[in-house]
Amino acid sequence: MQNILRERLTDDIQWFRERADWQAVDLVARRVLELDPLNETATLCLAEAVARTGAKANALALLETYERDIGSASPELVLPSQLLRKRILRLSQRSPASLVQDMPLLGRGQEMALLTTLWNQCHKDGFRSVVVRGDKSSGKSRILQELRAVVELEGSGTVVFAQPSAHDRARPLALFTEIVGKLLPGAAGCDPDNVSLLRRLTDVTAPTGPISANEPHTLYDDARLRNALSDLVSSVSDERSLLCIVDDAQHLDLSSLDMLRAVMRRASTSPALFVLAERTNPGANLSSADNDVPLLALSPLSHDASADLLARMCNRVGLSLTPADAEWHLETAAGNPGHLELLVEHYLSSRHHRAVPLDLVTLTDVRLTMLSSEAKHVLEAIAIAGNGISPEGVARLTGLGGYPLLAALGELDRNYLLRQTDQGLRCRSALIADRAIVAASAVAIAVMHGRAAELLECDHPLPHMTAAAAWRIASHWKAAGQPKRARERMRACWQQAIDIGQPMGACESIQRELERSSSSEERAVLLDDLIGALQAAGEHVQAHAAILERQGLSAQVADSSARRHALAFDLTESETLLSYSHLKHITAVLRHAESVELDPLRRLRSARIGMVVADGRLDQDLAAKVFAISQHITADDDRSDLLQRHVGLIYHTVFGDPDSALSLASDIERMVARRDRSWSRLQSRRICSLARQLVGQEPIDYEELERDYFECLDGSMTVNALACAAHTASILIDDGDIVRAREWMQKAEALVGLTRGGGAMVTYLSGQVDLALLAGDEGRARQFLAQMQSNSQLYNWERLWNDLLLYRLRVEQVCCSASATPAELTELLRFHDKGKRLGRHDDHMDVLWVALVTAGRAEEASRLLSEYLHTHRRERRACRSFLQTRTQSDPAWTTITPSRADVAPRAASEL
Repeated sequence: MQNILRERLTDDIQWFRERADWQAVDLVARRVLELDPLNETATLCLAEAVARTGAKANALALLETYERDIGSASPELVLPSQLLRKRILRLSQRSPASLVQDMPLLGRGQEMALLTTLWNQCHKDGFRSVVVRGDKSSGKSRILQELRAVVELEGSGTVVFAQPSAHDRARPLALFTEIVGKLLPGAAGCDPDNVSLLRRLTDVTAPTGPISANEPHTLYDDARLRNALSDLVSSVSDERSLLCIVDDAQHLDLSSLDMLRAVMRRASTSPALFVLAERTNPGANLSSADNDVPLLALSPLSHDASADLLARMCNRVGLSLTPADAEWHLETAAGNPGHLELLVEHYLSSRHHRAVPLDLVTLTDVRLTMLSSEAKHVLEAIAIAGNGISPEGVARLTGLGGYPLLAALGELDRNYLLRQTDQGLRCRSALIADRAIVAASAVAIAVMHGRAAELLECDHPLPHMTAAAAWRIASHWKAAGQPKRARERMRACWQQAIDIGQPMGACESIQRELERSSSSEERAVLLDDLIGALQAAGEHVQAHAAILERQGLSAQVADSSARRHALAFDLTESETLLSYSHLKHITAVLRHAESVELDPLRRLRSARIGMVVADGRLDQDLAAKVFAISQHITADDDRSDLLQRHVGLIYHTVFGDPDSALSLASDIERMVARRDRSWSRLQSRRICSLARQLVGQEPIDYEELERDYFECLDGSMTVNALACAAHTASILIDDGDIVRAREWMQKAEALVGLTRGGGAMVTYLSGQVDLALLAGDEGRARQFLAQMQSNSQLYNWERLWNDLLLYRLRVEQVCCSASATPAELTELLRFHDKGKRLGRHDDHMDVLWVALVTAGRAEEASRLLSEYLHTHRRERRACRSFLQTRTQSDPAWTTITPSRADVAPRAASEL
């Protein structure tokens, strides 16, 4: 019977513990110890309850006694007690100073039960999140503090804490900037590529020139960052469950909330709990915007819980209230524990409770007016610092020192207006900080903001600093009324926003600064930064407008010749991106590529545009000219070097020496192998794979293509993943492996809906047409052919128009046995004469051969095929399966060596 009672009581201890009802835990644990004096669970829970109700010394003494009693017989059994003792010691070092310090959490048993249940669920069910919402001073922070203490005392997980402030709303990914630095030391299993990316969140460097993107597509960095953060959360929580507590979550920026949702989806099986506390009605930036995130709304305390809290506060300060006075306090506070605490503190100082205003904000203001002027200024300085400040820092901000500063701090402490944290002195609540600043002189506040900025600048000099410091310094200078000094740090913040894939955040911030600019010089500098940010964001229309406005300021700000040339190139590049027609800009493109006034990167970007035009128009002379220009440009950094090799690779693959193309492909792959996972690395590898397909002799490495595809997926580079899948399907069609080609095209098709414009890729559309023809599905073939035609309208490129003609004729030949018109046959012969030596011509040859045979010109068809196979064909891999199967009756094949012709066509014979 005694064992059954002990088991029931032990279960009750856990039930009360989950609700943070430490009085009940204390009572039941002592009853268990009467039955079983050395019961480990009861002893540890009793020590925890005693510590949570303020008697930490008694809790430590209880554990020491237990260790002495049991340690002599079984030393290994004292380990849990020793661990708890260390945790209690750590907990006692950061207890906040207030009237309710170390009092038990009253009236919040159900709320604590929900939070502890979510915490226990995340261990086995994966990622959880919850929003705690309540009015000012309703006890949100107290509940978070209690949950943190429970987890730390039981040692059941890793706890990180963040408390954003109002200025963080303009700071991209402020939440993760704060917690990444705390999580990285425990992320031993995190991918090294991800670690280097995550460090961009915590560290910034002031740019020496206009801000710009290090990668051509920085929006991919946002996708990479989502995966990197998910990897970080998973690697940390795999070691120990992760509890992330975010107080004042109403100040979080929208990008942090979006990122949190993304991490929740990607790390859904990781044992982690994110708890976000926000004020009721915080505005549009609600952290509970997702319906699937539970909302824990804090109701007012019950009358009994409020009465218990009031009695404990009065007992602590030796205050005796009549029943009528006590009831008046309870009615006035209306279940708000913070309001009740302020009422008691005000009564202690005035002894005139009936004169106390009912409004919580007014009550706070009245309390602040009772402070000495020195204490007010010290409180203002602490409020301005926001994230914690040392006494020495307070002295720098206020000019107070020695005994006056000590007296002011003592006055604030006696009035429970400040607290000591690991980061330094802070106001006891956000409400007190807000009201202290509101009541202060605007001039005094501006002066102290300037001093705060200077103080932080001493601790965080340029060019390298933490992201948090850069944003805080900029915010202080802006509040001090010195926007120019703020911009020095803001530019570092804008560059970081681009580097972490948040370029629109930089754009919006720069545009706000432009509205405040007061001179042409100031506006020109801001426009230079805006152009770089808009280009990084892919906002080409806005970038074009910004470039035009910036060019209009060149004379007023006396731009150098180099800057004028750079703006002229930026405008040309922007217009080519907007018009889809590079040809009409080719004269300007060549001029920029040859200009010694331009930096090497812009010259090589211009050369690449020229080479793309040459490829699209099969213009060998233009290609040779662009290639010669590019070879005389001296690359001065890794980006320029890679771009120069890209230009050479395109040239040699299509027009020049195939062996040089393969050599360049190997060089490029070695270069990008040393880089972090990025758009440029994956894009470079795909271009190299295409070059090997066109001019290589070795069999295609399908395993490498598959690795690239999954790396793109893992990096959330959906467009690149789609391109990889379509490219792989295209090669498999070339090799006649139609079954695997369909599998890869299904992968590509599944990604089309996730991309903007991805379904317009020529490789994807042409591959779909080919597979539809092989399956005998004329309707599907014509559907994708129509999409090809719609896409081709955007570009004035001869190669694309030829592709459209080829696929239209192939569909008619296969489905209707139709003949080409004389005009179409003339166009086919013209393009064949132009493109037969320039690669990617097998498709053209098979359509031309069928068209000539159908027109009764079989002898001419055989002659052209034989010339192509023996003399003109640039590719060194086996011919495309379509060419072989559709022309296999021609005697020209009997004279081709197996290495040039043999593939194993599996399903194309019906064509």
